[in-house]
Amino acid sequence: MEKTKIIEPLDYENVIVQRKAQIQSDPLRDLLQFPLDEVSISTIPRQRRTIQSTLPSDAEKLAQSLLVKECIKTYNSDWLLVNYKCEGYAGDFRSLPSKGHQPDKLPMQLYEVDEDVDKDEDAASICSQKGGNIKEGWLYKANMNSTISVTMRVFKRRFCYLTQLSDGSYILYFCKDEKVCKESKGSIFLDSCIDVVQ
Repeated sequence: MEKTKIIEPLDYENVIVQRKAQIQSDPLRDLLQFPLDEVSISTIPRQRRTIQSTLPSDAEKLAQSLLVKECIKTYNSDWLLVNYKCEGYAGDFRSLPSKGHQPDKLPMQLYEVDEDVDKDEDAASICSQKGGNIKEGWLYKANMNSTISVTMRVFKRRFCYLTQLSDGSYILYFCKDEKVCKESKGSIFLDSCIDVVQ
């Protein structure tokens, strides 16, 4: 059985140094390199509880051990604080720094096709509010007997009105006269129609 190869982690700084010329000519080099002003160091004076240091002034010179010298140097030296400019963007997206300026909402795009549809819908809704009739007028209607050919059928002039139901389907009602149209002589459920014959 072949052993799994151990892959060393990528040394980012080494890759940047080796491909310096290639990175400088890359148009997206800002994504690969750290900003020059990303890191800044500030000095904070060390605060002591006593007015004067408890260590003698020549303690570092008198110390013989390297460990003791480093301890004295650490005790007397000021603090160095490393600040990261973009540290606020390094966490969760929910804790990103929010800017006070709120972007304006994009204007709503309205096209001619949408305007035509809106006009048709408004007209249809007005008709339905008045009495449910979307279209009305005179049509010629023949008897729907399958045994008689189209040329032999007798067409009669009838007043028709188209109504849309609440489920979106359409029904065509027809009656003899426009004035006497309280009771229709019949109706055609248009959703069940499969063909139109002239």
